[in-house]
Amino acid sequence: MYEKAELLFDKLEDILRQLSPWTSLNFIDIEAYIDAHFKQASDWENNYKSLRDKRKELENIQEFYKVDCFKIKTDQFKKGVEDILNRMHDAIRISLKTTIKSDM
Repeated sequence: MYEKAELLFDKLEDILRQLSPWTSLNFIDIEAYIDAHFKQASDWENNYKSLRDKRKELENIQEFYKVDCFKIKTDQFKKGVEDILNRMHDAIRISLKTTIKSDM
């Protein structure tokens, strides 16, 4: 019985490991990062493209995971990640506007 429970929790931890990288942007100060690292137009352009690609990847995450008797829904998780990506997009846009104004 304990072995079966341990296998079940291993499967659940695998799902957690798959999804946890999506939340990493939530743990940094996005504005400070952009101010420190974005210097050329290609920095903004590449990150806009990266955000677009991440949104496409996010759409491919399953709506739910079924692990034995557990059903893990991902809708709230995906909404949270979408909020993070929106904050990142807004921060990049504001930074780009500010940089353009200061260079004029």
